[in-house]
Amino acid sequence: MVTLLKALLSYVGLFSANFIVTKGVAFRYAKSLANSKGIINLGASGAGTHTKGQSWEIASDPLITANVDIDCDRVPKCDTLNMNFTLPYNNKAFDVAFASHVLEHLDEWELALAEMDRVANYVIVVLPHPLSIGGYMHPGHKQHFGPRDINNMEKQYPNLKVFV
Repeated sequence: MVTLLKALLSYVGLFSANFIVTKGVAFRYAKSLANSKGIINLGASGAGTHTKGQSWEIASDPLITANVDIDCDRVPKCDTLNMNFTLPYNNKAFDVAFASHVLEHLDEWELALAEMDRVANYVIVVLPHPLSIGGYMHPGHKQHFGPRDINNMEKQYPNLKVFV
């Protein structure tokens, strides 16, 4: 029993490390696409995550021209947004929309994706890995995205890149 528990904790730890690395890789990619209009960072606070420090670094990056979250507590340049996800910005106001671990928390994730596409030239999304147990067990996750879902998203939005 102890061996099984150790294996499970190791598995969960592997996906936690993957979460941090993947978010960093995705943000570096977003930065490579940013020009004069900058990046809108959706889900900026990273509230309740084990990557609070990484979320703060991203929110404070000079290429971030707007941070958006439902709770902007201690987040610089942040606009509070309710969960209906209608963004108060003009079409293509940003070079990049960056959303790390946001879509899985939303009932209407399709609306959120359409809004990100509307306000930015490129959309970078980070989702829980499809095999992550934590992704399925998280009480705040309303959606679980598999490879087919991700493929369909990227087909529908050619300017979208999904990281898992």
